[in-house]
Amino acid sequence: MLIANPLFDVVFRFLLADLDAVNQLVSPFCPQHLTNWKSLENTSKQKSSEIWFYNFSANELLSGKPWLVSIGKLRHTHSLDMKDFPKSSPGQECLRIFFMDTPMKAIEQAVAVFHDGKWKDLAGNELPSLDDKTLKRLEGIDLLVQIPRVVVAEPKGHLHEVLSYFDQNRRCEFSYGLHFPDHDRFFHQPLFLRLVLAGTSYNVRKQIEVELKYDRGQDKKLQQDERDMAQFRLRGKSLDEIDQRLLEIDKKLQEKEKILEQSHRELTEKMKLIQQLGKS
Repeated sequence: MLIANPLFDVVFRFLLADLDAVNQLVSPFCPQHLTNWKSLENTSKQKSSEIWFYNFSANELLSGKPWLVSIGKLRHTHSLDMKDFPKSSPGQECLRIFFMDTPMKAIEQAVAVFHDGKWKDLAGNELPSLDDKTLKRLEGIDLLVQIPRVVVAEPKGHLHEVLSYFDQNRRCEFSYGLHFPDHDRFFHQPLFLRLVLAGTSYNVRKQIEVELKYDRGQDKKLQQDERDMAQFRLRGKSLDEIDQRLLEIDKKLQEKEKILEQSHRELTEKMKLIQQLGKS
């Protein structure tokens, strides 16, 4: 069975337009069972093509306690700003889940959770020390899913089933699709149904093509930037060598000037001596 690839922004946005799919996406990452989902479209944000997120409200099934849930995408080296998120009401819980298209070198895990002031894996193990730059990029996020690092050999349990929809090892020869197990248990799932629908949508596929062209352009730009930086380093190295050579030449010239000054003094003294001898 072929489904659309939620790695693409247009597919992910299409997914978030279905509240049942949102509920299934969030449920394995939330400690409470949430219901009564509503989209808060007036608080959704898009800082650039690299950062965007949607906000939702929901309530705990038993207590009715309100929740504010933000779901979005974060790409490349861009960072979030806490002021971009809507402020929660008194007594309202917050959950911010971000999916990343490009994995971070500092975090090897596919899923990382911010808990008790520290970043941990799903087993609760604290991640190795993260540098300030990485921590700044992740500020305000409660849960991070690095899509390229997601690998699910066989979906076992709700969490693995949800993550399996992002497994890029399932990518097929068509650039927009993923192969998904043809199993009855998936056919009634909102995520599955929504991604199948996205895969059959002409408009979604056309927007994926636009996105692919943009990404290729960004990749070429990044490659050109890397080439320019490499050439700059080479030029810098050459300039350093030239500067060192000039310093050596300048030093030799100074030594020659000292020798010439000494010779000039000696010659002046000899001329004075000759003039004195001529007068006597």
